[in-house]
Amino acid sequence: MRTPFFYETKCDLIPFCYKDLDDIQILRDTVNCLCAPPIYFNTAMSVYPTEQEIEALTRVIVIRTDVDMKDIAKEFNRKYGAPMIERIKAAALGNYRDFLVTLVKRGMAN
Repeated sequence: MRTPFFYETKCDLIPFCYKDLDDIQILRDTVNCLCAPPIYFNTAMSVYPTEQEIEALTRVIVIRTDVDMKDIAKEFNRKYGAPMIERIKAAALGNYRDFLVTLVKRGMAN
């Protein structure tokens, strides 16, 4: 099974002998997350997010704001051709939207 990380980087970090095991997906996700966070976290987002993706987007923003939000936003813009803040404004509403936008702007200012 090819992961989004594989398609972005053209390499898979888990040895081929484990590819058939379902339980190894957690390990694969963990390794991909540690090795290339901007690429990995952009797999949680899409241009037109569903409700489940909005929850994932919230987790990414809250967890990564102080760490590498600039890189994640740059990767999002490269991958989807749209600024992440504009997509958040289109997908979320009210105070929730304002909260996410504020966190992203804060992370990009660091």
